[in-house]
Amino acid sequence: MSHTSKKYSNLYKDPKSPYWSFRKYSSEKRQEFKRSTGLEDEAKAYKKGLEMFNEWLGSEIDHSRVVLIKDIARAILSSKEVVKRDRTYTTSKNQIEKHILPYFGHLKPCQITSLRWDEYDAHERKKGKRTKLFNTRKALIEILNRAKDENLIKKVPELKLHDQKSRQGKYIEEITVKTLICAASPDTSLLIEILYLMGARPGEVIQYEYSMIHWDEGVHGTISIPGRITKTGRSRKIPLNSRVSALLWFRMHEKGGKYVFPSPSDPNRPIREYKTGWNSACRKVGITRKDNILLYDLRDTWVTNQAKRNIPIGFTAKYADTSPEMIHKIYLRTVDDSMQNVAG
Repeated sequence: MSHTSKKYSNLYKDPKSPYWSFRKYSSEKRQEFKRSTGLEDEAKAYKKGLEMFNEWLGSEIDHSRVVLIKDIARAILSSKEVVKRDRTYTTSKNQIEKHILPYFGHLKPCQITSLRWDEYDAHERKKGKRTKLFNTRKALIEILNRAKDENLIKKVPELKLHDQKSRQGKYIEEITVKTLICAASPDTSLLIEILYLMGARPGEVIQYEYSMIHWDEGVHGTISIPGRITKTGRSRKIPLNSRVSALLWFRMHEKGGKYVFPSPSDPNRPIREYKTGWNSACRKVGITRKDNILLYDLRDTWVTNQAKRNIPIGFTAKYADTSPEMIHKIYLRTVDDSMQNVAG
């Protein structure tokens, strides 16, 4: 094969030549491949390097279409905006504008490789912050999937997630929950009870509207939760807990309005922040930051309580809008007395 071409005087020496990139990254950077791929064997690392090069080169792809990552990202944002999924759009917009575009926006989809992602990962972690790249990786993969659908790349490269494992949830004892309810403000107290008695997500509860509640259905009423406020995007109708039903009925007739948790500055909007009230209640009862107890742990506690009541996991998962696999992996926690009951 000739080492020259019309575009490059010397394919092996011109820095703009893809073959120069091949020599640089596969021959001179074998140790970098070993670190990046986690392969101790140099030959295997070299082979992996060739695969990365092929991904970068994007062979057998029509390069007549010059489409950049920023072009695909903006098209995705436009489609999300049309659907009007506020939370989804906001999250995607934040990840794309603050993280994806500054680092990857000028590149073609075929230039996004496992190695380039690892370099970005290392770059972010050098900042000394507790960086989590889960959502950034998710947004980038969505862009690459769109590129694959449009035949801009043959396959989506494997982007390894180097984030630390998620924090393990904690079981909060009933006496602690009752103490927090008494110490909290009325709004935070109600929020705690809904999470503790119904296993809800805080971000969804603060968007509850009275129009979602059907008082004449079921034993204590039901609530229809629309997909636009749920984490999963799925809508569902579930029965209300008896005490939660009573608390919501009393609150509706006492305060009225559209939202269960209206914003203090604008009653036509729900509150956006709930951590301040929770942290205040924790301080009052002597729970410090070192204890690392979060409001979300109430959902974890509810799931564990359902298991202690021998409720089938499938029903628990459907009620809480999750999956049985996720309950086993993330939510379900055992406590000493439960294990002792198993032992007999």
